[in-house]
Amino acid sequence: MRLSNEDVALFYKLYFSLLLFANARLRVVAGIDTEAQLANTSIDDRLALREALFGNSELITEFVAENPAQLSRDELDIVANWRNFLRGRFYLFRQLKKHAIFLTLQDDMKAYGVLAIADLFDQMAPFMPIVVHTVLLPFKGQIIYDGLMTSESIYFGPGIKRRLNESYNEAKAKYGIITSLDNLASKIKEPDEAELLKYYLRSAKNQEEYWSEIQQLIRKSEKNRTLYFQEIGKYFAKSYAGRLRDLGIESGWFGILESVIIGSGKTRKEAETAISGILPGKKMHHVYFFQLKAKRSPR
Repeated sequence: MRLSNEDVALFYKLYFSLLLFANARLRVVAGIDTEAQLANTSIDDRLALREALFGNSELITEFVAENPAQLSRDELDIVANWRNFLRGRFYLFRQLKKHAIFLTLQDDMKAYGVLAIADLFDQMAPFMPIVVHTVLLPFKGQIIYDGLMTSESIYFGPGIKRRLNESYNEAKAKYGIITSLDNLASKIKEPDEAELLKYYLRSAKNQEEYWSEIQQLIRKSEKNRTLYFQEIGKYFAKSYAGRLRDLGIESGWFGILESVIIGSGKTRKEAETAISGILPGKKMHHVYFFQLKAKRSPR
């Protein structure tokens, strides 16, 4: 998704005014005093000016206070919010329908949903994922980039792509996809324990890698403990279904406690009754029940 034509024009009006103000103060590039001159200057000059501006971000506050471009109050509010910028290296990870996903390179990765200005990111990038250098800006409650983006010519092999995809899934489970930089601290949600547990238990690899985190979470509350048994039961049910059919069992209900089938029956009620006879009642909600359905004969 990209900005509307109206918002594209508004963004460049505001951003060029700010860059010209910064150039007048810092004298980064000679001979650039108007929007037309700025629009026609080289990418290298604009990058140098951009870096100077965000390296001296107090200029944003000074611009808003002085209002040299005679902007409206609403326009000044947009510029003032650019003090919440994010500058640096990101993984341009994936183009989705609503936005592109930018991932931070820090250990505690976060995922940002970013709108394109004109061309979509998958039209600009030679491939994804790719490491890019840019500035992310808040704009009308959404996140855009500043129109300037350079990339590193590093191709990621299958192994790195898999690890990056896992990191993206972990970031989503922890914080969700962040789609606003306004009051960023309040936009980054506290990690959702249920989503984290589901993520940690989704594969054998995750279970092994995050075993200590899993144990910490299930010790925190009975709710987490119950979710653990349900999710781990669901995980093992997938493999049990095939193994039961291999043994000639075509249908029935089965109850799994952690990784072990502890009871069965023709109906769920029969399975629950059988298990309740051998398992303390307070642990019944830990049992994951699944149905093995008889395959339909081809017509």
